[in-house]
Amino acid sequence: MKKGRIILQFLSLSTIVILFSCIDHESEATHSLIGDWEVNEVMITFGSSPSSQDSVLRFEGELGNFSFDSNNVQFSFLEGNFKQQGEDEYELTSSMERMGFNRVRKWQLKLSDREYEVEFDNRTRRSYVNANRITVIQQGVMLFPDIYSNLVLEMTKVE
Repeated sequence: MKKGRIILQFLSLSTIVILFSCIDHESEATHSLIGDWEVNEVMITFGSSPSSQDSVLRFEGELGNFSFDSNNVQFSFLEGNFKQQGEDEYELTSSMERMGFNRVRKWQLKLSDREYEVEFDNRTRRSYVNANRITVIQQGVMLFPDIYSNLVLEMTKVE
């Protein structure tokens, strides 16, 4: 009797663990990404290496927009006096990385000619579900020999 109950509890627990481990994080995040996003802030850093910030330019206001469907993105935004615009297919992927004692999910948005790191809302464990704010970061673009640029876009979802 006790042995049967223990086996039943083990099977129930195993089923729950298997169901929760099968969550497709990428499809949930892509579903959250689909829609229109307004670019509220653009920050551009320049430095002698991809990680240095010798100078920073910051722009705020209604600087443009991104519009995602399930496969494509259309974008138009201002980087100071320069307008960036285009349409492209995208792929949203994630990987687990160690941060201190914890493992965190890092998101990458890949277009045909560029790649961004994406941070959803407040970067908590499941902040990619129904997100209404994202930060999109393009790091280490070499402009000239020994001059690198990083681009940070802060966006809010248009409801």
